[in-house]
Amino acid sequence: MGAPIRHLLVLVMALAGPARGSVATKRQEATEYKFTPGPGMPSLESLGLTVEQLFNSTWVDELFQDTPKNPAGQAGTLSRRLENNCEHDNAPVEAIRACGAFLHILGNYPCEGQNSPVRLAEVTQGDYFARVEGLSIQAGPTQSSCLHAGMAVYWVADNCVAGCDAPDAQECVAGGAAHAWGNDNFFLIVWGNYY
Repeated sequence: MGAPIRHLLVLVMALAGPARGSVATKRQEATEYKFTPGPGMPSLESLGLTVEQLFNSTWVDELFQDTPKNPAGQAGTLSRRLENNCEHDNAPVEAIRACGAFLHILGNYPCEGQNSPVRLAEVTQGDYFARVEGLSIQAGPTQSSCLHAGMAVYWVADNCVAGCDAPDAQECVAGGAAHAWGNDNFFLIVWGNYY
């Protein structure tokens, strides 16, 4: 992997939030979750979805039940320059899964990454957020089906969980970056400010 690409990804992850190891101990008064699709993405209403569905763990589990747990296990079907990684575990897992479910539902709708991160989905709760961004690690934009982008987000939610067992933890958190399946130039960055 070229040094400029590696440095770009490290810089993006460093700017995303606090270092790995932070634990979700801050908790704002319970407020409703608000879901915001990225610019140009379909609304929940246009898809016949609700925020409650995106946060229904049974529904999300069923949605992803046939998704392999680890894209690295798909040897021979993907060639990658950068590895999936877990960093900046400061987004609530349930919010990450909601963003992944939204992308998954979009199926073949194109999700795009630019050379600067592009917001694809965001969940807010009061002052806190969990965000999924697309990043092209090639010169110029790249895209993949949102289904494949959603699978990458699910990988982060499934493989990068932290903080659940801390005595003062109130919520499981995660964060990281993973390739959209089938496109080694498209990274999905998952982060938030809940720490």
